Amino acid sequence: ASAPEARAGKTVAPPNKAKGVMVKPASADGKTAASAPEAPEEEAVMTRGTLIMRLFEACDQDKDKHLNETEMGYFARHGGFNGNDAEWTKEYRFLCAKRLIDGKRGLEMKRFEEVINDGTVGVYSDNELQALYRRMTGQNLEVKDSAKRAEAVSS
Repeated sequence: ASAPEARAGKTVAPPNKAKGVMVKPASADGKTAASAPEAPEEEAVMTRGTLIMRLFEACDQDKDKHLNETEMGYFARHGGFNGNDAEWTKEYRFLCAKRLIDGKRGLEMKRFEEVINDGTVGVYSDNELQALYRRMTGQNLEVKDSAKRAEAVSS
């Protein structure tokens, strides 16, 4: 908080807000008062890039930081791919060939983000990515730059 805000006695969050305690800035007499702990947030708020990273982590079942055919298939099927295993193998190989990716190793995080953002694996709004993440993990996330992303995609 700036000095004028502190002098006005406005409540500001401490650097470690995760503990849920809000600290009131020093008053004119120099004392600091703590208010009641905040209620924990029900949904995490994050950027689109962080949401895509979380999706990547949810798919990376072997935790090798690459999404192989099976792991990308997990994403694709949750995202609406309805083909059989042979059709998925064909799609995955095509994706890897198009992007010059070693299909045995798979897509690293940067490539995964690229294929989501450029529409290669389907066009996903932030809301659709949130719903996909929720279906995959059971967790609810809110993307704070949804409006900006929708605006950028529509222009």
